[in-house]
Amino acid sequence: MKLSCSQKNIQKASALSEKITGKNPALPILNATLLIAHDKVLNLISTNLEMALEIVIPSKIEKEGKDTIPAKVFSNLISFLNEDNLNFESNNDNLIITSN
Repeated sequence: MKLSCSQKNIQKASALSEKITGKNPALPILNATLLIAHDKVLNLISTNLEMALEIVIPSKIEKEGKDTIPAKVFSNLISFLNEDNLNFESNNDNLIITSN
């Protein structure tokens, strides 16, 4: 997965996604947000098994793919960045976030 998108859009989406994620220690995947890059959009999907949220963000996709990231870590990291545009690249088990 390789893409770039607006920091403001991803910040709002990640904050909403974090609020939906489950707090169930028996199913740690519920604490994560699924990122899916396809066509010209980035989908952020989260659930707590009672409700689910899917947010679609317009993005420039260079390579399609999907990855998961802990919702709280992702939301906190994105909120500290003050750049207009963020670049995401999935490399093996790592998600690399860069800015200009």
